[in-house]
Amino acid sequence: MLPCSRKLPRAVRGFTLVEVLVAFVLIALSLLILFSALHTVSRAWEGAESRLLASERTFSTYDVLSRLLGRSQSVALDLDGVKTPSFVGDSHSFRFAAPALQQLGFGGLYRFDIRVEETRAGRKLILRMTQLFGGGSQSDDSASELKETVLLDHLQLIGIAYWGRREQGQVASWGDEWQEEERLPEAVRIEFVERDRSPMVLLVRLNG
Repeated sequence: MLPCSRKLPRAVRGFTLVEVLVAFVLIALSLLILFSALHTVSRAWEGAESRLLASERTFSTYDVLSRLLGRSQSVALDLDGVKTPSFVGDSHSFRFAAPALQQLGFGGLYRFDIRVEETRAGRKLILRMTQLFGGGSQSDDSASELKETVLLDHLQLIGIAYWGRREQGQVASWGDEWQEEERLPEAVRIEFVERDRSPMVLLVRLNG
């Protein structure tokens, strides 16, 4: 009597080579999807953090400039014996005179220079403070220059404009220069584009 042939249960027979390969492929695909998802989440988080830091820096710049320009004074500066208006500006820089904020200085009148500087990493917006003595005079013996501060960096484009009346009786308008001796502009507009970001505008009103 011949022994009867019976199929072994699946658990006893084990897995075929094809089934093992399919399982490995599925595991590899699952890991690939997992790592891809983690990478996407990580990039999204870094992007959100970068945008938050950029927003904070922009707000901080606006806060500093609005508070300083709001205290600006129309005085004549004595620069090495030459009388010049305290507020002078063009499309890439401007200067003005104002009392320093409490956290920036120790009181008294300061000259603030705001300028755009070209670097390999892009353009920077820089603030420099110079303490004035003797009622607005500035010379080697009567001025104390303080450390520069970078307000904004990694800028692709930046432009500065001024709103106000250039002459008595004229209608106020925007222009990329301000050279008026007897009056301050009414507002300063700084337009800039940070790297890989949308254009931004800082509009700061002066005290007039």
